[in-house]
Amino acid sequence: MDNKMKVCIEVEDAAASRIIYDSISSRSEFSLITTFPYYADIYIIEVVDDFGNALIKIRNFLDINPALEILVISTEANHSRILEFVNTGVRGYFLLPLSINKFEASIETFAKRYYKERYRNDVHCRTISFLGAKGGTGNTSICVNTALSIQTNNDPTLLMDLHQPHGDAHVILDVDPMHTMGYLVREVHRLDASLLTDVAAKHKTGLNVLPPISHHNEIPLASVEAMSSILEVAKSIYQYIVIDHGSGLNEIDLAYLNTSEYIAITCQPDILSLRNAKLYVGFLRDYNENFMSKIRIIVNRFDSTSKLTIEDISKFLAIDVFHTIPNDYKRISSCCHSGALLHENHPDAKITKSFSDLSSKITRKQDSNNVKQQPKPRSFLRNLFQSRG
Repeated sequence: MDNKMKVCIEVEDAAASRIIYDSISSRSEFSLITTFPYYADIYIIEVVDDFGNALIKIRNFLDINPALEILVISTEANHSRILEFVNTGVRGYFLLPLSINKFEASIETFAKRYYKERYRNDVHCRTISFLGAKGGTGNTSICVNTALSIQTNNDPTLLMDLHQPHGDAHVILDVDPMHTMGYLVREVHRLDASLLTDVAAKHKTGLNVLPPISHHNEIPLASVEAMSSILEVAKSIYQYIVIDHGSGLNEIDLAYLNTSEYIAITCQPDILSLRNAKLYVGFLRDYNENFMSKIRIIVNRFDSTSKLTIEDISKFLAIDVFHTIPNDYKRISSCCHSGALLHENHPDAKITKSFSDLSSKITRKQDSNNVKQQPKPRSFLRNLFQSRG
């Protein structure tokens, strides 16, 4: 079996062509091919003009071979033009005159990623997405404390904050990151496990955190393809990934939900929050019916003495409540403001046990579908909504 990586080159610039051929020829793991690019693992193309046709050509090759790594060489330095290529799926864009160091670094990164993805022993990574029914439901606090609780078992865990640019999970954890996910989308052409773990902020518990993109110039670079690449590399490193989606959905969120094992919708026992949770359940069901087996309802700040019961909420949402978290604003607020940890400062508190129980539910084998048939009896909550209508 031929384990070499096949490279197809279409570069006219003499100096760049010499650098590329010398670099590829000097490495035994590469082999040059002269057939169609979609048979290759890497396609290096020079784009001089007619950028529209070049983009169409690249899309066609990626339709045939989605795993094709495309590197573009060009004199065009316009930022918008470069974004067009990146959003189409180009993994590297190099300006002429070609830098030997940058090109060889990109090739080295690809080679490491290629062999790691092809020959590594797959370790199952469980991805849990948390989606707030509305702002103020405590979604980020739940993400942070769930991730911390999982990490206490010494399971490699990553907390990803997609709530850009306002995400503050790293603030709650009192970590001061050098980089954000914005750095990764800028450097996606050389993304690998080493780069991702270097960028991830390290909490004292061992939990790794990827803060959200915070600079407006980086947001356009965060294509679905680039963000999906980040998640795929993360899955090769961590056993658990906890994702904070905030309370909104875009194409990137939906792409991440597609790969998640759980979609946890967090809400509070109030009318607006539960109404939004119901809307989210319906939207996700219509978007992808397979999502229904993933959805888990988490009710935050639940008071067991309230007239509104778990049964009322389950009937209204037509889906079982997966977990409840008691209302303990004083302890949660104190930890958020000081960077303290619930399990260290309040190990015997009910809310600490609640997060421990939640992480146990998430880390054990997935349970069966929890979707209910739409109930006929009128519950307290349904009466409330009817009376408001």
